[in-house]
Amino acid sequence: MIVTVTVNPALDRTAGVEKLRIGGLNRLGEVVEDCGGKGVNVSKAVAALGGESVATGFMGGGAAGESLLGLIDAVAGVRAGFVPVAAPARVNLKIVETVGGVLTEFNEAGAAVTPGEVDALTAKLAGQAVPGAVFVFSGSLCPGLPEDCYATWIALAHEAGATALLDASGQALRRGLVARPDLVKPNWPELADLV
Repeated sequence: MIVTVTVNPALDRTAGVEKLRIGGLNRLGEVVEDCGGKGVNVSKAVAALGGESVATGFMGGGAAGESLLGLIDAVAGVRAGFVPVAAPARVNLKIVETVGGVLTEFNEAGAAVTPGEVDALTAKLAGQAVPGAVFVFSGSLCPGLPEDCYATWIALAHEAGATALLDASGQALRRGLVARPDLVKPNWPELADLV
């Protein structure tokens, strides 16, 4: 079983413009919605390769949360198992220039979580931590989440005989390494920041 953990999933809205005009009026082309967040993207990749996964983490509410959950549920091979949170789901806007293909992103910070919601996700992960399971902890942390949460969850996975992979940045990466994940995937800026 592959369990992807996305604590800060997002409803991604992508639109095209001919040329982005900073400080001016921009008329967007068709807006396409997709489910986003690093762990959600891993689940989508597993599904594209013919595998199955459980996508878990926190799921904000509101219209964006409903759309996001619906998009995840529509991916064959991905079973959604998120902990609902009171705050609204985050929405990211991605603008692609149709001439030149330059991408500009506007990403929200995400929904703040409470200690009770953190405990609920920890309990859910403990229930999924069995020998042979593979956990993928990835993405940015939402407000209210302790910077050492990945370390806590990696240790929980290891205690159960599961494998833990980590794809994070900043303090979440630095503190997650303390728990000795089985695989770490930093990009160049994340690695440079770390060392």
